[in-house]
Amino acid sequence: MYPSRVATYETVTKSTGAKHVRNLDDNNRFSSYSQLQPEDLSHVNNEITKSHIAAKRIVYDQGVNIYNATVGGSLEVYPRVSLLEI
Repeated sequence: MYPSRVATYETVTKSTGAKHVRNLDDNNRFSSYSQLQPEDLSHVNNEITKSHIAAKRIVYDQGVNIYNATVGGSLEVYPRVSLLEI
């Protein structure tokens, strides 16, 4: 058996939006009433953005255009368009 690891997570209660910071071990990390998220996802977001920049360079060189038709969000790699207009 592997030793239990402890991680700090922020829980967000779905019904109320209340946030709680907890130290959870592997056995109790997930529950049915909350959505758990790591404290800091900025490094993940940065890596995803880098991946999109690389994809844009590759496909644009081949004559393919990618557009961002999502509502909101912070990905600004692609030109934004309205989904209703395409």
